[in-house]
Amino acid sequence: MVQETPLVSVIIPTYERPDFLKTAVESVLDQTYDPIELIVVDDGSKTSVEASLDGIDTADLLDFRLLEHEENKGQNAARATGISASTGDLVAFLDDDDRYLRRKVARQVNLFRAESSDVGLTYCGSRNRNETRERSPTVEGDVTRELLLHNFVGGYSSVMVHRKAIEDVGLPDPRFPMDDDWEWFLRLSRSWEFASIPEPLVERGGGANADYEQVSGSLDRKRTALPLLLEKFGSLAATYGWRFERRWRAELHFRIGWIAVMTDQPGIARRYTLRAIRYYPFVPRYHIGLMLALFDRPLSTVYSRLPRQVRRAIGQAIRW
Repeated sequence: MVQETPLVSVIIPTYERPDFLKTAVESVLDQTYDPIELIVVDDGSKTSVEASLDGIDTADLLDFRLLEHEENKGQNAARATGISASTGDLVAFLDDDDRYLRRKVARQVNLFRAESSDVGLTYCGSRNRNETRERSPTVEGDVTRELLLHNFVGGYSSVMVHRKAIEDVGLPDPRFPMDDDWEWFLRLSRSWEFASIPEPLVERGGGANADYEQVSGSLDRKRTALPLLLEKFGSLAATYGWRFERRWRAELHFRIGWIAVMTDQPGIARRYTLRAIRYYPFVPRYHIGLMLALFDRPLSTVYSRLPRQVRRAIGQAIRW
């Protein structure tokens, strides 16, 4: 439970996205809830973040601060800076290319009010800016087992976290170049329950709209994150039994293999999809991924020529 009108700290890490940042900040100013403390953390941008926010009236906020890193340290380091500087009982996050819908903060505060003191994180649905696709989460309570298999929470923009939960598990881990949100959510889930609002209250600017270079770059970042995830959560996965642990390891490897499929890197695709099958051969999409990796023509072209229903089913199953 939280007090009647808790202070909500909203943290926006930003790097070289002045136009997106302005829209993100305006969406916070447009919230129906009060009081809000807004902290923007400039992670070493070369362009002036202060200039990009010039003319925006932040008078209705309880507090507004712009913090700066002298050099780029990564989004998790920027979030950690924001968390350490914040004073709210509840802490929310917003990526600089996303935006809140008007009642996002109010709805999540109300959910905290209605839930027991065991709830440390609330999260909401989201939708992509240029698509009709929506994420409508429903998993609640003790979510660790399901969260190990896939990040159903989504990204940071969807969550609001109680200060006590952050103090309990610590700050986001800056070592993770990708899956950093998933890693932090897993740590939180081990000690705290989650509660959800299925309604989309966040509009996302990236995700499925990412271009080839962004997706290709995510392959290297996922490969870097893999040993960190195995080290941090291997023993946790094992507590659910050997069969679950092997399925978990298979999922981690397959997601890397699938990015390699979509970025036409067949050697990497075969290596990781084969590892997924060796760990857990009972999932059909692992074999579909391997078959695509065996084609000589560009893998993304092969995928695009599959029947629409097949592509949709694969996409639903593989989404992370």
